[in-house]
Amino acid sequence: MNRTNIPLLPATLCLCAAWLVCTTTACTDRIETDTVLPDGGETVEVNVRLGFAPEENAADAATDTRTDTGKDKGQAFSAQLQAEANTRETTEEYTTPDGLYELNVMQFKADGTSLLTTSTYKSGKTDIGSVLSISLAASDDCQLVIIARGKGASSGAIGTTTISALQALSFDRDVIDAIPTSGATQEQMNAMPYVLHLKHVKVVKENSVGKLQSPDVNSDNGPQDVRLMLKRLAAKVTVNWNYGVKVNSEQYTLKQLLLQSIPLKFNYIPTPSEKDGSYPDPMDQYTALTATVDAPDESGAQKGSYSFWVPANVRADNPAVSSELLRSKDNAPSNSSYLTFEAVNNKNVNKKFRYRLYIGDDNPQNFSIRQNTDYIYNIDFTHTTIPTQDRRVTYVDPIPASQNNNNFVPTANCFMVKPGGSFCFDPFLFRRVENGERKDVENTVLTGWAKDTNRGGICYVKVEWQTHENGDAGEPVLGIVNSDTDHTNIVQLADADNNPVTSVSTAGYTEPGQCRIHCRVAPGTTGGNGLIAAYGADNKILWSWHLWVTDYNPDPHGDASVLDDPNKRKQKYVGNSADDQLPMMDRNLGALAGYVDMSAVENDAIARSRAGGTMYQRGRKDPFLGSFSTKTITSVTVGANNTVPVDGLQNMYGPDGYSFIPRTGSISGAVSYVTAYQNPYKSYSNGDGNFEWASPNLNDWDGNVKGFHDPSPAGWRIPSIANFTALFNGNATNGSRTSLQIPRGISSNDAAKTFIENSENKGLLVQYDDNADHKTFFWMTGYCPNPTQYVSIGQYGWILGRERGMAFLFGVANGSSPYYNLTQKGTTNENNMWFSRDAHGIRCIQEAK
Repeated sequence: MNRTNIPLLPATLCLCAAWLVCTTTACTDRIETDTVLPDGGETVEVNVRLGFAPEENAADAATDTRTDTGKDKGQAFSAQLQAEANTRETTEEYTTPDGLYELNVMQFKADGTSLLTTSTYKSGKTDIGSVLSISLAASDDCQLVIIARGKGASSGAIGTTTISALQALSFDRDVIDAIPTSGATQEQMNAMPYVLHLKHVKVVKENSVGKLQSPDVNSDNGPQDVRLMLKRLAAKVTVNWNYGVKVNSEQYTLKQLLLQSIPLKFNYIPTPSEKDGSYPDPMDQYTALTATVDAPDESGAQKGSYSFWVPANVRADNPAVSSELLRSKDNAPSNSSYLTFEAVNNKNVNKKFRYRLYIGDDNPQNFSIRQNTDYIYNIDFTHTTIPTQDRRVTYVDPIPASQNNNNFVPTANCFMVKPGGSFCFDPFLFRRVENGERKDVENTVLTGWAKDTNRGGICYVKVEWQTHENGDAGEPVLGIVNSDTDHTNIVQLADADNNPVTSVSTAGYTEPGQCRIHCRVAPGTTGGNGLIAAYGADNKILWSWHLWVTDYNPDPHGDASVLDDPNKRKQKYVGNSADDQLPMMDRNLGALAGYVDMSAVENDAIARSRAGGTMYQRGRKDPFLGSFSTKTITSVTVGANNTVPVDGLQNMYGPDGYSFIPRTGSISGAVSYVTAYQNPYKSYSNGDGNFEWASPNLNDWDGNVKGFHDPSPAGWRIPSIANFTALFNGNATNGSRTSLQIPRGISSNDAAKTFIENSENKGLLVQYDDNADHKTFFWMTGYCPNPTQYVSIGQYGWILGRERGMAFLFGVANGSSPYYNLTQKGTTNENNMWFSRDAHGIRCIQEAK
């Protein structure tokens, strides 16, 4: 990647200050700047010398290993954190730049606002040790930030006016990935950014000489001069391994090394959490990297090495971790970075060992990666039995999804399944209520397509996509398939007698009663979403089903609210002609949490995000992933060829659990249901001004009977717009976007505006019956108005009804004009605002008593 193409994006990383003596001398070099003090204060000319802080090593200098080898302690492997780096590979290797390139000096008040109206910038190269003359504002306590952005950096001058604006600057990791971790030439190393952030500095003039001092005065020695040494922005991780595992005379071969929960972006200055000082934010973007593993030698042993640059990833220590054996997922802070080694049984490739090593320093409690630090591991895999006592290791001996799985459930387009749960269903049936009676009827849309000679019926099934449990970090919620071509441990096609289908050519199922689809999802996650699909003989999707992995499972029977158990909770909206309607879920479809008060979500963006759920184009069953951000994002564009997670959005991952699946869209025109369902990743839009996605425009959500394209679980359906009238003061069924309705329990529009504005990104808590304590929570998810864009994240929330138009929206425009209150759309007039192409949230209502 050309460095001139680096975008400036939101913050993810941390930096720390260091000051050591720089002994190199050189001539004075002045940084030219028009220094202006916004408050008319005094300027001080300060002469400084800048240098590079030495690289730090994560190992304790007093020891040469971080862990016991301890076979008798049940360890499957030993990970020795080396105190010294290996000998340089070549005499031409360079470990630091030959100077400071594109130098920026910024001065801020203690509160983070700027002391100077312009930042100080020196282009090109600044020699190490040269004396720099800089004009700064006199201050008893200020912050000083010095950034050398590296040779070839775009927009060398950083014109930020606050620390928070500086923290929002980031760039793609491939800029630093282009620098070899060993054997780098001088020109390559010159591109490495270096940074220094001094959080407390005193700028004074003594005897007409400007000085930088610590604001803390030592009574014996007086003020201490501050010495300026910049730190390398990136950390470096080097992994050396020795693998030769044989269990019960069966050899295992190392096949893959993954580097997981790695922050996606590099930032110059971090934004530490006020709670525990960790960074980046858990809702920022993370990614997985893969490393090549060489084949074993003739004896079956494998030795290898891999080294990579990584952004800082600082997590809170866990005092409960007293040894290496306790450095497992259960004890690791959320979003900690780790290595995964996967080894495969030579005789049965479905049998695997997965070894997990969390990166950190020589203290077992530590799970952090820090800038300018080298983490050098020697890892030996030594076990001769299945290491049942080592929780860092997962032994995989998968059983088919159909084995011991007779949990036959009613068919819907969405299945609610607990982590570790299993079920099976007839894909050609559909559970709905007709004339007050629950029936399993034939899905005539699917059977019609399956009987098409060009489609060939259902021949095989696959996992299409899944989320991780914590945004881009955490475990894949469906699990990891056996291989690219074998998904049978998660989803499996069987005949009517539950015999697994082993030959695609002999399948071709077209009617109810001919086959079953079995599914089993991974245990031990906190939940998420995924999609499985049935394919025809033409290798195109016939139909797909949404898996909502959650402990939430409200009973779709009865006619009253259930409030005691959060996993069973449902709420009956009462008031404004809605007295006789059935209960609704306490959360959006696909959401992982529902809330009835603000205590659970205040100052917890992760908790709020769990109430967001999936989004839907009107009339379509396929779920689209929504937003995932702590920030207010007016608009985010999804590129046609994006290859990495998108900032602000929940992202999809493949059947292998780590491969990123980009969102793709088409705006070439409306498509048929057949085409749309063959491409569940894509949202569609007609660009002719009508903004439909379907052709012909099939409004299958309409009507009194649940349609085959309804995305709800069995026993539930999409509500009518009228079902939300209880949330308003007065009948808002026919309200328009300019006829604002007042939320229940609030007396006026002005009060409603204040209430929503004070909610900021927290969402909205709405009273739903005559009891003022009975509230339901809606998160400001934003929405997807076209295939390549999401808007209004953290500003608005929208909910769909089954009729055309919106059930309601809520939010605050943050100073702009559109909407500041709750409202509802009518059933007919789109009013040039909401269209069938838009993807919005849904909250399901019970289908019958």
